Amino acid sequence: MNILWIPHDAWRTGVYRRDLHFISRLKKKHKVVVLTWEGVRKRDFKDYVEYLRKTFVPSIYQERDVKIYKMPKFPTLGKPWIFPHIMFRELNQIILNLCFRIIVKKEKIDIAITGPNAAFVGYIKRPHIPLVFDLLDCSDWSHDNPWMEMEKRYFLNSDGVLAVSMIAEKIAEKYNKNVLLLPNGVEVEKFQTEKRVEAKRKIGMEGKKIISIIGPTFSTKNRFMEAIMNIVQKHNNVRFFIVGENDKVRQLRVKFKHPSIIYHSYVPYNKIHHYFIASDVGLYPVDDSPYYHCAIPLKVLEYSAAGSWVVVSPKLEGVASLNLPNVVFCSDNADDIEKTLTGLLNQPAPDATERLKHLHWDVLSEKLEEFLMNILKGQ
Repeated sequence: MNILWIPHDAWRTGVYRRDLHFISRLKKKHKVVVLTWEGVRKRDFKDYVEYLRKTFVPSIYQERDVKIYKMPKFPTLGKPWIFPHIMFRELNQIILNLCFRIIVKKEKIDIAITGPNAAFVGYIKRPHIPLVFDLLDCSDWSHDNPWMEMEKRYFLNSDGVLAVSMIAEKIAEKYNKNVLLLPNGVEVEKFQTEKRVEAKRKIGMEGKKIISIIGPTFSTKNRFMEAIMNIVQKHNNVRFFIVGENDKVRQLRVKFKHPSIIYHSYVPYNKIHHYFIASDVGLYPVDDSPYYHCAIPLKVLEYSAAGSWVVVSPKLEGVASLNLPNVVFCSDNADDIEKTLTGLLNQPAPDATERLKHLHWDVLSEKLEEFLMNILKGQ
């Protein structure tokens, strides 16, 4: 197969998201081409000027045996789905479809996969090759909104849908008969390369009890930082760290300062497993919203493969459906979070390896390959 993959967000070299995990496996047997655009990551003036300089310039380059096409793109200014954002999105849609047709013809593409990227670059008009929609996130389907309408349009105009969770699967099946439940996965062996004591030594926290958030996904409404402050003030041997940087993390840096609270802006992917393995407890404190209930978070699976406890606040349907023995749920109340975290720090987490076997990226990639082949056979 010759596969064209259009990610949900701008391609980031070396960042192992869902798409790159699948692509790195599919490329061993098939030709995979990526169509992307320039993304802006930081909000300061200098970086935005650099983004504006690059975003209109197309390029083609090779990355780990995968050809990357970067299309020119107008900046999508303002809030999604309203003016002026919608005007720039319409212009980007013209560019997207032009680039799509050129790549399909030049690379002899058999099938295309797209993430929910319409807010950035618009929709692919019904192509003459099969199109698969990767529903890796879910919007709120409890009321009409532009994000729900976006997903519905993808469902109706795709030859197949990849659903990240059972919730996503049920939604997609209302509009498309060809839906594959394809959750996020984990490279189990990567997170079992060393003992916890060794990992703690490597990151400079030998002999400490560690609570962490790796990847800055959390809610500022959740009271978890109050719980963390209480814990580190009461227990000298406990360390808490966050890996990753965004506006919410910068707010925490200002508000919550303590020698036992550490903020890591960035850790390379080839070293991040040390931080997962070193963590006695991983924390996932988010909003009680449909988006998070639908999700199968990569970090929950990676903590689980590393043999860590995972405290999820609040209880989320998608995570609960995995039935992982090391995952504990609690409310977003600071006292409840504190009590849950301190209660787990001195207990070994149950081994979740057996429950993760069917979620290995290799297994999931084989399911995806079979799904794509069946779509092509059914043409």
